[in-house]
Amino acid sequence: MLVLDDIGTQKTGDWQQQELFRLINERSNAGKLIIFTSNMPPEKLNMDSRTVDRIQKMSIVLQMPEESIRLKKAQAEQNEFLRRIFPDEKQN
Repeated sequence: MLVLDDIGTQKTGDWQQQELFRLINERSNAGKLIIFTSNMPPEKLNMDSRTVDRIQKMSIVLQMPEESIRLKKAQAEQNEFLRRIFPDEKQN
């Protein structure tokens, strides 16, 4: 199994486009599993159309709730920091 995380956001040149296509195409033809993650739908990926076509062919798009994990983590860290500074105060 191959996981390509945050696909389509990378800056790519001709060589990168070609190698990504080759990798996805070979795995697709061999029936090997690839998990793609991205914050955009397949048709908006920063990739050539051949690669996007193969991704769409072998994918089921699952929409996840749009919530910022980074923001949630930052809020939790801030709350923990405040709890340590003001241990007797109630935090939100």
